Amino acid sequence: MSDERGTAMFELLVLGFAILGVFLPAVLALSGMAGAKGMADTIAVDAATWYARHGQLPTLEDENVVVTVTERQEGIQVRVTVEAFVVGIGGTRLTVPVTSAAEVPISPYRSGR
Repeated sequence: MSDERGTAMFELLVLGFAILGVFLPAVLALSGMAGAKGMADTIAVDAATWYARHGQLPTLEDENVVVTVTERQEGIQVRVTVEAFVVGIGGTRLTVPVTSAAEVPISPYRSGR
């Protein structure tokens, strides 16, 4: 028993860093995807509203964003795909596509159509 003094602290430190090394990339990846989902939602609603009022898409400066517009009788449907960069295991950077969609009716009073 006397030769095992202090090993509990060492085991706790090693186990703590091992758990942190496994779960930290997962937490960072999930937070990156949540941020990309929020950005895709915002872009989809803004682009659909703009297209419903002006009849064209606004200029996007980000090449990681793909916007597709579908005109229907009910309104304008916009689908946005954002390439989210997340941190993988070992510090690798992965790209994950995150999509969002929004539908906005065309108002005869607000649109310039």
